[in-house]
Amino acid sequence: MTFESLISSEVAGAVAEAPAVSEAIPILSVLVPVTESVTESHDDLGTLYARVAEEMTSRDIRFEILFVLDGSNLPQAEKQLRVLRAKCPGVRLYRLHR
Repeated sequence: MTFESLISSEVAGAVAEAPAVSEAIPILSVLVPVTESVTESHDDLGTLYARVAEEMTSRDIRFEILFVLDGSNLPQAEKQLRVLRAKCPGVRLYRLHR
C-alpha cells in the first residue's frame, strides 16, 4: 500500500465518517503525526514532504511529519531534512544509533 493510498483511504475515510459536530460543542484540534523511516534507499524527502502536506492540508488535517534516520550514515538526507525543518515547523528529525 502506498503512502498516498494510506492517507486517502484510512485518514480521509476516518475523517469523512466522523459524526457532525454541533457548533455548541468545542472542537478539539488534533495533530496527526506521520512517521517516515529514512533509509539508504530513500526518495527525495522534500518531494515526499510536499505530497504529504498537500494531502493533509487539502483535508484540513493538522499534521507533523517525523523523519527517522535509521542509523545509517546519511549525511545528504540529514542535511536536506535540516533545511526542510528550518522552513517547515511541522517537520521533526530523529536519528537512531546502532
